[in-house]
Amino acid sequence: MSLEKPTRFNEKHFELLQSILERNNKAGYDFWEYRKSVEALESMDMDEQMRFKSAYATGSTMGATKEGLLKSVDHYTTVLKNEEHKFTSSLQASIQEKVVAREDEIRQINADLQKKKELVEQLSAEIEQLSVRKQKVLEEVKGSSEKIETTKLQFQETLRYMVTEMLSFKEKMEKYLG
Repeated sequence: MSLEKPTRFNEKHFELLQSILERNNKAGYDFWEYRKSVEALESMDMDEQMRFKSAYATGSTMGATKEGLLKSVDHYTTVLKNEEHKFTSSLQASIQEKVVAREDEIRQINADLQKKKELVEQLSAEIEQLSVRKQKVLEEVKGSSEKIETTKLQFQETLRYMVTEMLSFKEKMEKYLG
């Protein structure tokens, strides 16, 4: 029933987003409970349409309506979009802290290197120390940039997967629930 997970799907991000959705679960029988009900029925010998209809029948005894279930999907996709906004803000702060600020340090090191090269031979030992420091900072910046980019891509693909999966689920709800 579920979609194929993307290459950069990250279980840690998935679990975090799931827990956020759980904390934002509305009272009563809505999409969240309906989805869990459909997923619980996967172990039973019934086709997808029957699982959707059975879960709906259960939910309708608790006051759920097709319209209410469909509308509640929007609540959860909004929660995910808000979380994406928070993640993007946090990501920008990390880039500023771990990359941009370090690039300023690299620029300063290059300026220091140029001044030292203009000095006499006795300063060559100090120049060598700064060169080693520069290489270390460049490696740290490269490592930080790669890690941040990987984290960003994992989060984005995981989030897109979850939204796509929810929208697919919504389509099936519309299809199977009449």
